[in-house]
Amino acid sequence: VRAEASERKEALEKQLAGLNPATKRALEVRDATVNDLLKQLPAGVAVIDLVLLSDGDYVDEQITLKREDGTTEERTVKRQKSVPVFYAFVLRSDAIKKEDETAVAWVELGLAAPINTAAAAWRAELTGIKNTPAIIANSVEVHATNKIEDPAQQLRALIWDKLEPELQGCNTVILLPDGDLHRLPWSALPGRKPGTFLIDDYALCTAAYGQQLF
Repeated sequence: VRAEASERKEALEKQLAGLNPATKRALEVRDATVNDLLKQLPAGVAVIDLVLLSDGDYVDEQITLKREDGTTEERTVKRQKSVPVFYAFVLRSDAIKKEDETAVAWVELGLAAPINTAAAAWRAELTGIKNTPAIIANSVEVHATNKIEDPAQQLRALIWDKLEPELQGCNTVILLPDGDLHRLPWSALPGRKPGTFLIDDYALCTAAYGQQLF
C-alpha cells in the first residue's frame, strides 16, 4: 500500500510539473544531487558546506545499583560520550571525475568549543557587546570565557587555514555555515597578508542551505 501511494504521489507531481513551471522548478531543486550543483559551478568557484555534528565513542562508567534489601552493587556500563565537532565539505566544479563519481574534499575543523568561543569573542569585539553568560549559553559548547587576544586571527587559524589548501585556483567562495558560524562576518576575517581581510583574497557570499544555489 505504501509503495502504491508513493508511486501515485510521484505521478501526481509529474502532472503538476507539466502544468506549472514553478512546480517543475521546485521539484528539480528538491531532487537535485551534488553533481547537479557541481555542473552549475563556474571554474574558480568553490562551495564550502560547514556542518556541526556530534562525534564521540562509548566509554566505561561506574554506577551503583541499590537493591530492595538495601545492599548495593557496583557495575560498569557503556555510555556514549559525544562532543560537537565542525566539519567542512568543499565542492568545486573540477571535482567531477566521472558521471557517477565525485571527489568532494572533507576537512575536519575540530571541536566546536574553541571555534564557538573565538566566534563569540570576535562578535563582542566588533559590536562592543560584552559576552554575557546568556550570550555564551546560546553556543552549542564553549571554552572558559578567558580573554582572547586576537579572536579574528584565532578563527582564521581554526577554520580558514585548514580550508585554504582545498581552494587553490579559486577566487570565489560560497559558504553554507552551521551553528554559531551563521553569525560570523566572514569577509572581515584576516586575509593572507597582514592588514588585509578575507574579502581581499576571495569574493565571498553565504547561503542558508544548498538548494538556494539552484
